[in-house]
Order: sequence, then structure tokens, then C-alpha cells
Amino acid sequence: MTSLWNLRGLNLFAGLDRHEIDEILGIVTTQGFEPGSYVFRPGDPRDQLYLLHHGQVKTYVLSQEGYEKIMHIFLPGDAFGDLLLPTTNEDLPWAQALDDVVVSWVDEPAFERLIQMFPELCMNLFRHIATHHTVDR
Repeated sequence: MTSLWNLRGLNLFAGLDRHEIDEILGIVTTQGFEPGSYVFRPGDPRDQLYLLHHGQVKTYVLSQEGYEKIMHIFLPGDAFGDLLLPTTNEDLPWAQALDDVVVSWVDEPAFERLIQMFPELCMNLFRHIATHHTVDR
């Protein structure tokens, strides 16, 4: 079960009050994953936004030779998933729990409802993308 404290700790929900977070609790799905298990893989629905409460998750793609190319290591408070930055069909990522992990997620229609209900989520999302998804040139 997701707690109010956990959602307050996520950067995406910064600035929301208790009532607003209670409304969000009714929309998100929360699940735990053991080390080595997959949060998502190629072929899973790709319209999800994942919110990491506890643990670390690595996202990676496989090279043609079958080697992992790590894209990112996510920490508690981070958001990730194709809803944030869609990938091409050639670059389908895997997301794997590195330790005991707890994540919440919403699909695109639910996230759009949340943005309409709480417009500050949109600004928090922009801040998150600017902070966590920059590309080195």
C-alpha cells in the first residue's frame, strides 16, 4: 500500500497537500519487486509513468551482441518510463530492480487526468525531465 509519506517524497508530487495526495492514491497502482526482477520489458505496455519509492532500478537496452547498455540508474523520488521519453521500436528498454524496489505507476489516460486535476504536476514533470534526462554532447 502506498503511503502519504511515500508520495510526498517523490519529486513529481512536491508541493501537493494531503488532500491532493489522497486523491492520487486512488489512481496509482503500487507494487514491490525483488532484486533482479523486471519492472518492465520490451513488449510490455509502453504508456506508463513509473514513480520509484524505494530501491534502485536500472534501465538498459541490449546491443545486437546481447550486451547490456545501461541507460540510467533511478533512485527513490525519480520518475521513469516511456510516457516521459518515448523510445523508438529499435530501442526498447528493460527496467530491472537492483535491490528491493517499490514503484507506483499510472498509465497515460490516468496521468492526463492527474495533470488536469493538479496542473503543478506538469511543472514538476518538466523540472524532473530537465534534471534527469539531459543528454551529454
